[in-house]
Amino acid sequence: MDIQEDLSGNVAGDFIEYTYELNRTLIGKAIPPGSYPDEVLDAIAHYPETTECAGACALDIKHKKIQFAKLVKPRKVVLEITGGEDFDMYSRIDLGPLTWRKKSFNRKKNRLKVEALVPAGLRPGKVPIWVGSCFGEIEVVP
Repeated sequence: MDIQEDLSGNVAGDFIEYTYELNRTLIGKAIPPGSYPDEVLDAIAHYPETTECAGACALDIKHKKIQFAKLVKPRKVVLEITGGEDFDMYSRIDLGPLTWRKKSFNRKKNRLKVEALVPAGLRPGKVPIWVGSCFGEIEVVP
């Protein structure tokens, strides 16, 4: 995704796969010509290929279907969230475009229950959900 583009809302569909060529082009635009030798810029462009992402633990998220056609006004949704062994229900919650209103914890079931507000007009597609380093998605259907 080009961060210079004029985008708003759920931009998940605007991301593209990383390539060395795209990264090298971006670096060429960001660093003034002649500032560094090409070999240095090439090394910078190759750097992401030398790193490895730590896998996020997966979230299991149960909720009622969220239909785009019914999002003429904000709607409440209850998310019941569980995860693998790295799941920490007390971690920071990031619901993307959703706004959480209430949360409760069930220690015995290792489950987080979140009441959230889905904004009116949220387009169909996947919505990323993070609890600490654990990731999952919910979907707004057409």
